[in-house]
Amino acid sequence: NQFPAISGKTIVWQRAGSTDDILAAKLLDPSEVDVTYPNGGESVEAGTSMTITWTSTGPVDNVLIEFSSDGGASWTDVNTIPNTGSYLWDPVADVESTNCLVAVTNVDDPTAYDESDGVFELYRIPNSITVIAPNGGEQFLAGKPMDIAWTSFGPITNVKIEFSDNDGVDWQTVVASTPNDEAFTWAAAPDVNSQACSIRITDADDPATSDISDAALTVFQCDPNLTADLTGDCFVDLADVAELARQWLDCGNPYDLAWCGL
Repeated sequence: NQFPAISGKTIVWQRAGSTDDILAAKLLDPSEVDVTYPNGGESVEAGTSMTITWTSTGPVDNVLIEFSSDGGASWTDVNTIPNTGSYLWDPVADVESTNCLVAVTNVDDPTAYDESDGVFELYRIPNSITVIAPNGGEQFLAGKPMDIAWTSFGPITNVKIEFSDNDGVDWQTVVASTPNDEAFTWAAAPDVNSQACSIRITDADDPATSDISDAALTVFQCDPNLTADLTGDCFVDLADVAELARQWLDCGNPYDLAWCGL
């Protein structure tokens, strides 16, 4: 190489033996980057958000942020941003690992680089379903509607609803797949007499995510000898007395069917 020259912080020279190859290099001011969070030992839920922070000295205009879930064996770019000292990573990578690292690098000087001093954890909360109603102790009349309710956590799109009348030994499908609206009205409870009934709700795409009523519920049939039941709910109460009064007012004399137009 020959004919070196310096202009400011730029050095130029000509390649030896050539009249065309002019080369240049820029002298960089020293800079440093130091990751401050996450810096080891933290636990963050995967898929949520996390603020990555760092400090820097010297001229650092832009930084590259990277992430590793295998202790630094491989890296994935998160973003390249201005050097603000912090970055809201939202959403965080949806992975489950106890061997995670974050790295920050000066884009103009890759030697100004730092990564988390120790590994941190990204964890997932398992999907879950919890039966709310009926959850034990309720009584339902066979053939009448049954309101079913539940809560869920996680990305559960559809659920399967089942019914058992023998403490879960056997299950019958109420609905094979219904949107996870956390509520469903079963138009007609089955025609059984049992105090050992249960409801089971399962993620239609993941049979391992499921829940069953905490205790037994009852489905019963009307006693045909219960002639005093005028409302059809298999109970004799004030509602039946009110119905009797309504019928009496409508028909007046039950011994004279002409009064009722019969």
